[in-house]
Amino acid sequence: MLAVLAAGVPLLIVSKGAPSQTRMAAACAAAGVAVLSDQDPGSIAAAIARVLDADGFRKRAHEVARDIRGMPAPPVSFRFWSRSPNELDCQSQFTEVHSGRSADSVGR
Repeated sequence: MLAVLAAGVPLLIVSKGAPSQTRMAAACAAAGVAVLSDQDPGSIAAAIARVLDADGFRKRAHEVARDIRGMPAPPVSFRFWSRSPNELDCQSQFTEVHSGRSADSVGR
């Protein structure tokens, strides 16, 4: 789901009922980036039409993609969050990560 959202594409989600799928599907629907459907072919067809016809889903998916692009790269995030509380002052580290400093300079 995240790869699709990172590309700015709205989702049609047909959950098979696993708890994690159900939670992620509900979160996507609540964010306005997805239409949920059961496994009935008629319901799927109606959901496809809804997600393709409504500009709001596309607009929200593009906004979410922009937000995802604004997040720190995984190596920077990992270096920041993998440090113990004794190794860093969280506020200054957060500021360094989000100020555009390179991943190698974080924590120095």
